[in-house]
Amino acid sequence: MDPWLLTIVYASPREHERIGTWSKLQHLATNINEPWLMMGDFNEIASPNEKKGGSQVDIRKCQQFNNWINNCNLLEVTTAGTKYTWRGPKWNGRDRVFKRLDRVLCNINWRLRFQEGFAKVLPRVQSDHHPIIVFTEGETNINNNRPFRFEAAWISHEEFHTFLKDKWGEGSDLIYQLDNLTPQLKEWNNNTFGNIFKRKKELLTRLNGIQNSPNYGYSIFLENLEKELQEQLAITLYQEECLWFQKSRGKWIADGDRNTKYYHSKTIVRRRKNKIISLRNNEGEWVDEQERLNIMVRSFYTQLYKEDQPIRDPIVSWATYPMNLEVEHQILSAAVSFTECKKALFDMGPHKAPGEDGYPAIFFQQCWDTIGNSLYQYVNQVWSNPSLISSINNTMLVMIPKVDKPAYISQFRPIALCNVTYKIITKVIVNRIKPLLDCIISPYQSSFIPGRTIHHNIVVAQEMVHSMAKMKGNKMFMSIKIDLEKAYDRLNWNFVENCLTECKFPPKLINIIHNCITSPSFKILWNGDKTDTFSPTRGIRQGDPLSPYLFVICMERLSHIIADQVEARYWKPMRAGRSGPQISHLLFADDLLLFAEASIEQVHCVMHCLDQFCQASGQKINNEKTQIYFSKNVDQGTKDDILQHTGFTQVNSLGKYLGANISPGRNMRGKFQHIIEKMQSKLSGWKHQCLSLAGRLTLMKSVLSSIPYYHMQYAKIPKTLCEDMEKIQRGFLWGDTEQKRKPHLINWEVCCLPKKDGGLGIRNPHQMNIAFLMKMLWNMINRPDDLWCKVLYNKYGRNKDLRVDVSSQPYDSPLWKALAGIWDQFQQYIVWQLGDGNHINFWMDRWTPSGSFLMQEATNQVIDVTLKVKDVLTGEGKWDLNFLTNNLPLNIVNQVVALPAPKDTDGPDTIGWRGTNTRHFTVQSAYELQRGNVHPVEGDWIRVWNWQGPHRIQTFMWDWFFKNLSNEEYGLQKEGWKTIFMVACWYLWMWRNKNIFDEDFRRPADPIHVILKMAKDIDRCEHYNFTIRQRQMDIIFIGWKCPQEGWIKLNCDGAHKKSVDLAGCGGLLRDSDGRWIQGYTQKIGTCDAFHAEMWGMYEGMKLARRRGVTHLIVESDSKLLIDMVTRRCNLSGATPILIRRIQELISMDWQTRFQHTSPEYPL
Repeated sequence: MDPWLLTIVYASPREHERIGTWSKLQHLATNINEPWLMMGDFNEIASPNEKKGGSQVDIRKCQQFNNWINNCNLLEVTTAGTKYTWRGPKWNGRDRVFKRLDRVLCNINWRLRFQEGFAKVLPRVQSDHHPIIVFTEGETNINNNRPFRFEAAWISHEEFHTFLKDKWGEGSDLIYQLDNLTPQLKEWNNNTFGNIFKRKKELLTRLNGIQNSPNYGYSIFLENLEKELQEQLAITLYQEECLWFQKSRGKWIADGDRNTKYYHSKTIVRRRKNKIISLRNNEGEWVDEQERLNIMVRSFYTQLYKEDQPIRDPIVSWATYPMNLEVEHQILSAAVSFTECKKALFDMGPHKAPGEDGYPAIFFQQCWDTIGNSLYQYVNQVWSNPSLISSINNTMLVMIPKVDKPAYISQFRPIALCNVTYKIITKVIVNRIKPLLDCIISPYQSSFIPGRTIHHNIVVAQEMVHSMAKMKGNKMFMSIKIDLEKAYDRLNWNFVENCLTECKFPPKLINIIHNCITSPSFKILWNGDKTDTFSPTRGIRQGDPLSPYLFVICMERLSHIIADQVEARYWKPMRAGRSGPQISHLLFADDLLLFAEASIEQVHCVMHCLDQFCQASGQKINNEKTQIYFSKNVDQGTKDDILQHTGFTQVNSLGKYLGANISPGRNMRGKFQHIIEKMQSKLSGWKHQCLSLAGRLTLMKSVLSSIPYYHMQYAKIPKTLCEDMEKIQRGFLWGDTEQKRKPHLINWEVCCLPKKDGGLGIRNPHQMNIAFLMKMLWNMINRPDDLWCKVLYNKYGRNKDLRVDVSSQPYDSPLWKALAGIWDQFQQYIVWQLGDGNHINFWMDRWTPSGSFLMQEATNQVIDVTLKVKDVLTGEGKWDLNFLTNNLPLNIVNQVVALPAPKDTDGPDTIGWRGTNTRHFTVQSAYELQRGNVHPVEGDWIRVWNWQGPHRIQTFMWDWFFKNLSNEEYGLQKEGWKTIFMVACWYLWMWRNKNIFDEDFRRPADPIHVILKMAKDIDRCEHYNFTIRQRQMDIIFIGWKCPQEGWIKLNCDGAHKKSVDLAGCGGLLRDSDGRWIQGYTQKIGTCDAFHAEMWGMYEGMKLARRRGVTHLIVESDSKLLIDMVTRRCNLSGATPILIRRIQELISMDWQTRFQHTSPEYPL
């Protein structure tokens, strides 16, 4: 066996000496490429959860230790056994301290060499430390009962689709064909596809032999053979990348980039993390024999899914589901259409883990032309005969840890791997019932309901807790965070059916759902092998697309029970503000938060409701994990009585709710420090040497940046913490370490520019936080009936119109202070949308496109400051030009006349968003408005980023354009950005670097061939790439096409001329022979090109109506405009008045169609 390196560590308990040890080890790490293992007593912990008892953890030291681990590019070796490796002494009056001071770390090369390696914490004997032993090999698996898995890489083989067509028979049963295909695929893999790693090794060996041959460069035969082998190697490397990507369960991080080592290491780390080496049994003893573990786990889950009371009494309550679904029966139970079936399939993640049959969604998606009809016919067969569902309902359970280093089976979450054929059925059901849930489910439940988000609950919860922390007077309140034990797994099937019946779903659909949840058979996927089959008698599966929606419908029955008690005034909920909504409970799936007065009578009421629900549904409350938080004014005697009666645990803070820290207090940095810790923990698994710059950029934008975004949607994060986040992003992108700052090739401000302006599109965390808070303000204005909006309105409204004034007081919550702090800035970006003009103040409101107050623009003294927009119209309903020109400058007059004069039929005035043409808010536009007019870097950036090639070369060209490469600078012309040129630049740069830093490197004898080969591969990449990686370009026919007989076609357009700041529109009508009917043009005034487009369509359709057209086709080069008028995009309440008028024209007694056309073709 090849040698590997071992370092034994003892770090000093004194911090200044430890830092010196870290520095020496990091210097050592920079010079080690061999497999390296490091273990010992580090005398430091990596996170607060690695300590129990004693004083508060020093976050700074944890952060330094994590930085050192990341800078050394080390990974944690999977460790079995007790979590804490050191036990401190016991002092009088203090808790004993436990810490995880000992650990085992390795570099990626050690992890890849010893893929089954792990560490084990042994019992402590006559020492305060536990010994740790490292095993380089795992236990030999003699079961050999691994499930079949379809490999996505097979699809890239040139013979695969031909093979599939030959083996797939039309008209045969789908399940029979899949079962028959499996052994044939295994045989084809062995005989045709072969072993990727063996093939790669053989190709590299042959290429090495050719390139070292004395005839290399002189033999045509060797030249042709090298070309052939290079092509085979390119395909093999792609197949290897696909293989590890599929196994890594990650996201594809870079188009066209080879990240095989990253996916490989991610797969190995994931496998070791998921492999269960030892667990404690019910007596608390550690069990590590695999056979005993197998029996223990299967016994646990067999018992968990066993119903002890199949028939339960239904819940009787006055409250019920409000919507009558009888009118929806035909839609809900209709046969599955071909479009529904295909949509359900293609909405699935291509590489998501497959069910027991081994076929992931990508197999069905990529082979749709061959197997689509068979799949559709089978889905409809199952739909009409639900008893067939059992044939596709065999499921594998995988155990996902709920905590770091789980010790008990109960600390795992069982996730069901369902067959794709089954998931199509349940996805069709979900797509049908999801639009109805908003009308069925009360506002206290926010999960899986369209239009509601998890942040709505967080906002309400943190406002309630904030009020409780400041509460005075006689009214005392409590908040109870209920922990439902294995909520999905304990749900009674009879209860589910009763809920669906109470909800008035059609009997046929209820029967289908009943078969879905009652017919599965389970096998546990245990350390890669399948256990024996067992059948459940209760529970719904996490992993089944239908389960979350069924669970929400069932939990609504608890809301009904509580509503009855509140209505009868037995349950006394807490109010948000004196006249605010009563908050008795909040639900997000199985996360339950209750609010009630703090008294024994209320406890009896609460417990009665919970007992009634648990008795009917099969749920069970975990008393040990259920917490009670009391308001500030609750006396100790009342607390003790309540705790004694419930058996729940009192806490001084509810801590995290739905991942958000809702604890009261002013230490905002401490509240959100966990964001930094989570970002750093992500970095620990992303080692720089595994990723190219392009790969790091994609991971940073898609994963690292998204971590704080979750928390930015309900709170303002301290600016210093945002700066720390930005520092982490910079360091990861350029490869910084704590001791050494690597050259940052481009100024960070430039990196944060949009790609079209010369940047990388990286977003500033603080400005993104402000953009998310602006979204909250926007929703408060446009969705005031949402529960969380009512809470804020009534708590802080103070009888004010919050559309006009948002202000805060010192005792208000941090969230409200943050919203009030950005209100003035937010107001600059909102503008009134004209309706009937009755509400908008002509002088004092923002309603023109510039967003300015006309009072500030007036050329004469304003006499009537209460003037409404509707008052500035003539008797004919047109703008009063005399009044406008006498009181406003010409540029403002041009803006006003470009707006359609308001009419009574246009509906009420609404508030719109200046940042988008639709006048609907987006976070992206809020971010861009904050940044203002950025100064773009000169260059043809759009061509760089739109080039259809590997992301690594795009990133390289971006970098090269700035002339910041580590080698000499080169000149570059703007013309000729074609594939060959870009590939040539990249190869020349790479070869030059290797000449300097690699003495053994030899340039290819035929560099032109290598460059052309890469360019050819890129152009042909669509042949090999899967749909998730393709960038498709459509070839569009340029030319005008006559409408069919009896139809008239309207072509319309609009434009804005910057030099004079004026806009105009025009268009023409033609018949089915292309003959001119009539044209039109119109001067508009001052507006942007999109509003000129709207004018052009509106005037053209009015002209067509006047001419008596009954069948009209409208063509426009603005896709957004067509989507808006045909209601394909979300317009909220801020629909522009011209869009509303066009929609009114559409609704008249004529037939209209809308088509998008290229702006390039001649009219």
